[in-house]
Amino acid sequence: MNNAYEIDIEVETSYMAEHSEPEEDRYVFAYTITLVNRGSVAAKLLSRRWIITDADNRTEEVEGEGVVGEQPTLKPGEGFRYTSGAVIETPVGTMHGSYKMLAEDGETFDTDIPQFVLSAPSCLLYTSPSPRDQRGSGIAAWACKKKGGGGGGGGGGGG
Repeated sequence: MNNAYEIDIEVETSYMAEHSEPEEDRYVFAYTITLVNRGSVAAKLLSRRWIITDADNRTEEVEGEGVVGEQPTLKPGEGFRYTSGAVIETPVGTMHGSYKMLAEDGETFDTDIPQFVLSAPSCLLYTSPSPRDQRGSGIAAWACKKKGGGGGGGGGGGG
């Protein structure tokens, strides 16, 4: 059955070493989002809401109109791709959120942005369900391989 209001979302991430300052607890990531309208009506992206969580479970909520200065309208089958960035205080973290969309028939609907991981090279993130968020965005533990081939390191957060 075809849903009139269906937007597919794909995410790619990358660590921006040239903009990061690990000694200052500043880790910069780029993410590229591809949206494709799989529904049967055109829809305009009105706004976004992000929940950004670092490995110490510090959470930042970001809301705003459109994405990268645009409010694209996607006809059925059309896609839109953009790249933006996030800065967190640990080498690993997560992001998830939603887009508010306006269909050409006047209906508004939310499209969930599935959780994705931000991770510097040689770092691992282990997640577990969080009592605050049933979607499983709690960060249970993280570890990074130390330079020079040493063992892991890193901290753990609560769930």
